Amino acid sequence: MKLKTTELKLADVVRVWDDPPWNSAIVKKITETEVHFFRPYGATGDFSYTAGVICYIGVEEWSVPLSQHLTYEVLERKELK
Repeated sequence: MKLKTTELKLADVVRVWDDPPWNSAIVKKITETEVHFFRPYGATGDFSYTAGVICYIGVEEWSVPLSQHLTYEVLERKELK
């Protein structure tokens, strides 16, 4: 379902772009003016060695304004206690 940023809830998993595999993010925080997202990601170096490749993992965080015009596809919603 597509929802406006004003309709998102904490812990919603949303699609942020179309290119898999790292195309989703989780709503981390909602303030009076912004929705804050985070997403884990993985990458490798551009070389290999006898043990394989070096793997890098991290977390990307960003925020967007609350808006009646900005929408996201909600992939998963759970009720928090």
